Amino acid sequence: MKIGYARVSTQEQHLDLQLQALKQAGCKRIFREKVSGASRQRPEFLRMLDQIREDDTIVVWKLDRLARSTRDLLETMETIREAGARFQSLSEGVLKLGEKRLEWVICCCDEQKTISNRSHQ
Repeated sequence: MKIGYARVSTQEQHLDLQLQALKQAGCKRIFREKVSGASRQRPEFLRMLDQIREDDTIVVWKLDRLARSTRDLLETMETIREAGARFQSLSEGVLKLGEKRLEWVICCCDEQKTISNRSHQ
C-alpha cells in the first residue's frame, strides 16, 4: 500500500498542495501534521512509522517533509528498510533504500538547502 506523509512547519501553513500530490500518486492513507520537522514531538510521523508493513511504500512530496537533518533522514530510511517497505519522494523520485544513490541524493538536498539558506541571509 502507498502511505503518504504530509507536513508543514506552522499552523498558518497549508497542506493542500502536498495532499493533492500524494492523492494523485495513489496514496491510500495519508498522515498529516502541522509541526516543525525539527520537533521530536511528531505523533503522526511516529504513528506512520509504527504502522508500515512489508511491501508498503512511504511517499512524501519532498525529502525535507520527512526529516530536517541528514542523520534523522538516514535513521528514518533505516526504519522503513527494516520494515521491508520502500520509499518515494515525489520531487526526488523513487529511492532504493541501502543504495549509494539514496545517500548521494540526501547529500545533494542538504547542499541545496545550505546554498538556499545562505542566499536568504
